[in-house]
Amino acid sequence: MQSIFAPWTTPGTLGEGFYITDAWFWSLNTSLNKEVRINDRARLVLQGEFINVLNHPEFGLPNFSPTSTTFGQVTSVMSGNAPRNIQLRGYIRWWRVAPGVRGRSGQFATGRSA
Repeated sequence: MQSIFAPWTTPGTLGEGFYITDAWFWSLNTSLNKEVRINDRARLVLQGEFINVLNHPEFGLPNFSPTSTTFGQVTSVMSGNAPRNIQLRGYIRWWRVAPGVRGRSGQFATGRSA
């Protein structure tokens, strides 16, 4: 069985199984939801979605070409790196209760108590 690394006596050789990987990519996304009661049959729903809340860049790999003037420098960001994105949304949700049928509050739609 052959080792994937070169022997210690071979200077400047990394071996055939050496891979350089990028930094771990992560992003923080969150959402906020609020439902406000308007009356017995209507609600105001407010929603907010926040993508990449911290808005931090995800850097690419450094330049590994030893003949380049930017050798060892990171000169780019990852292709999937998106800026902060905020989406706000609001809508009114209501429902209709037929007469004589109990609503959400336990009362009849005519206002009589049960």
